[in-house]
Amino acid sequence: MASIKTVNSNYQLKESDFIGLRRNDLSSSPNCSSEFHIRFIVSHDFAELTLAGKYVVLSPDDIVMVSSAQPINIINRGEPVKLSVFSERLHAPTPLNLVVVGDNPMVHDLMNAGERTLRFIVYRQLRNQITQRYFDLLTELERQDLQDVFIDW
Repeated sequence: MASIKTVNSNYQLKESDFIGLRRNDLSSSPNCSSEFHIRFIVSHDFAELTLAGKYVVLSPDDIVMVSSAQPINIINRGEPVKLSVFSERLHAPTPLNLVVVGDNPMVHDLMNAGERTLRFIVYRQLRNQITQRYFDLLTELERQDLQDVFIDW
């Protein structure tokens, strides 16, 4: 689920943001994990977040990958902050394989750590990179409400 948030002062992303999302099964094998929540936050302005008790300042075009449904506090101390938030819940194979997480050891460790503790990775200085276009495309696909099994996957 993709959404655009404009934060005027304080806003909290909650577990309820995941309610109503269809579950995406990445594997039909019996070795599937329990439900897994993942969230990407794309900052279009300067923003401040509180993640797992840690204070994080985001610049425009920074992206945060979060592996939990736990609350995330967004703070704005100036002009309104625009963020794109992508929330997904899925089942993934246990242990995670390269098809799901690619060959990035940091992402592999983040997703294998479980959801009890909010864990995150901040990707910085991504201006004018393909990652920004990818998130724009995901947002556009969400707007289309297409019933296509490949897009859904």
